Amino acid sequence: MPKKIVALLNISSRLAQLPPEHPALMRFKSRRCSSLQQFREWIISERKIKTPTDIHGQTQDEGVGVRDGRCRVFVSQELAANGALSLLNLACWLLDKQIYCLAEKFEQEGGFSERMHRIRKQKRDGNHNQH
Repeated sequence: MPKKIVALLNISSRLAQLPPEHPALMRFKSRRCSSLQQFREWIISERKIKTPTDIHGQTQDEGVGVRDGRCRVFVSQELAANGALSLLNLACWLLDKQIYCLAEKFEQEGGFSERMHRIRKQKRDGNHNQH
């Protein structure tokens, strides 16, 4: 395996994967970023927010007190990776929805070959009626 890929895998195994309902991801989703620049701005703004953690470094819900007062700032790679995962989940959901709609359309109207056969047949039948 190339050294760059191994290095990337080592880094990614240390990054925190946030649950979908995590406040940082909720803020990301509410922004509806439509450009790379907006994605970068979200990362910059999140880096400024300290997230309360417990004594084990686990992220706590907003509004929950932290016993030892430690707060965690996410690194850019963690935010970028989690934002990308969120976008991938959205893309998968949209593709599932599109596949479902295409399957329904296929059941109702048939496939491409069936539609082409129907059109050719209609055209042939129309030509016979004209003579």
